[in-house]
Amino acid sequence: GLGNLQAIALQHQGADPELGRRLPELFHAAGLKKVENGVLGGQWTHPIDQRTWQSEWDTLEQDLSGLVEPKRIAALRRMDAEAWQAGRRVLFVPTFYAIGYK
Repeated sequence: GLGNLQAIALQHQGADPELGRRLPELFHAAGLKKVENGVLGGQWTHPIDQRTWQSEWDTLEQDLSGLVEPKRIAALRRMDAEAWQAGRRVLFVPTFYAIGYK
């Protein structure tokens, strides 16, 4: 889906979309003790305004350019627009956190 394509695009830009999931491992490797970690599952279902939606898609189209055919990007955009207009659009952004002690 779109989330997977976006993760691939971020990897091509040098980002590590899986880094948050690896925080406990990295904290332990750094010698921290009593590592506590978790995830905050932010989920937005309220409607967004047209300008915000357009800004999201400007970024998505730029990120996916060269990785995904323009026709596929246009189809994904149409599907998202339909879901947004019908009130079915759900944006899920997990936020990972960790704390460790020396």
